[in-house]
Amino acid sequence: MQLTKRGFTTGFSMTNKHKTKGFTIIELLIATMVFSVVLLIFMAAFIKIGDMFYKGVNLANTQEAARNVLDGISNDIRFSKSTPVFNGPDATGKGYFCIGQHRYKYQLGQQVGSPGSYGILREDIGAGVGCPNPAVTAGTNPSELLNNRMQLNNIALQNCGSGVCIVKILIVFYGSDSSVLVPSPTSPNATCSGSLSTAQFCATADYTTSVIQKI
Repeated sequence: MQLTKRGFTTGFSMTNKHKTKGFTIIELLIATMVFSVVLLIFMAAFIKIGDMFYKGVNLANTQEAARNVLDGISNDIRFSKSTPVFNGPDATGKGYFCIGQHRYKYQLGQQVGSPGSYGILREDIGAGVGCPNPAVTAGTNPSELLNNRMQLNNIALQNCGSGVCIVKILIVFYGSDSSVLVPSPTSPNATCSGSLSTAQFCATADYTTSVIQKI
């Protein structure tokens, strides 16, 4: 020990010991639970946003297909000098109608893409042949107007020949589960049902338009 003017000092130094405090198991469990809840909330929100996105895309595609069909039929009616001839569906849902030199074959309640099925086919027919039955006379250049997994549930041409022809059409789109359509998958008034997660791949387009005839 050494004595100085201001007091004395010792010949050794004191070492400070710092105590390090860590997380307890309970604190770690609580933090993990909070992180898990936040992660689940973000995942649920992400899934819902994805469902809304697919729903919007499917609805837009279905509406666009319905408008294209209506535009094609309306243009044929508008520029044709002959009155459309409409033949309603038979027991199997198949029917046809002719406008000018175009014939439309349709099949109700059949999803496009299934073996042997079609929605609505537009084909050319010769001039002056009237409206021949597709089972008897084949057309040329057939073109499917609906996209894959779409189906035609209703189509009608009304009051044609009176100056204004009314065209009605219902197109539905769905995936592999047809139960999302009510009251039935083949109903002429079918609509999508169920929650967003179950009906994200379901869309309907129900349109009616009036076309002025040049006759």
